Amino acid sequence: MNTLTADLQVITIKPGELNISARPVALHTILGSCLTVTMFSPRMHIGGICHALLPHLRLEEPGGGKPAAGAAHDSRDEEFKYVDSAIKFMLESFLAYGVTEDEIEIKIFGGADMFESNGIPGGIVTVGAQNIKMANEFFELRHLKIINSDVGGREGRVLYFYTHTGECLVRRIISAGIYKAYLKKLYNNYNRY
Repeated sequence: MNTLTADLQVITIKPGELNISARPVALHTILGSCLTVTMFSPRMHIGGICHALLPHLRLEEPGGGKPAAGAAHDSRDEEFKYVDSAIKFMLESFLAYGVTEDEIEIKIFGGADMFESNGIPGGIVTVGAQNIKMANEFFELRHLKIINSDVGGREGRVLYFYTHTGECLVRRIISAGIYKAYLKKLYNNYNRY
């Protein structure tokens, strides 16, 4: 089956969402500093994707205190906003389907540095870089191999993931901020009359 021409339902995955499917669908998302992890079982033809915004779910406030009253850390939906807890949920779901860890094909995308650091000496560790690091550490700790990735850089990405083949189609997009900086630089290189 050609995934580009297949008559598949397309589901858009928004930030903080996750989808695991045992039926053929195309899962679509748009990434900047967020990170998407895809998992696929070739044997079971099950595919999953998450769109995480931040590296980890903080169950305690800085200093060791409990989260403020009304904090929504107990919700499953809240957990999907974080790389560590979204990946953990996906992995547990695949194992519940009867997929073994060694057969899961893992790919990661996104984690771009979308915002300028304003020339801060020594730079700062961006959200995108933190998201990439969290995913790499998670899989390394569990001895799981990432088979493909397209992470970092300064460009966003549009991604389509096909749950029945594990194939990912990625197109890079230029961010508005980078585009504006480019135009400013280009404009400043001309003489004004």
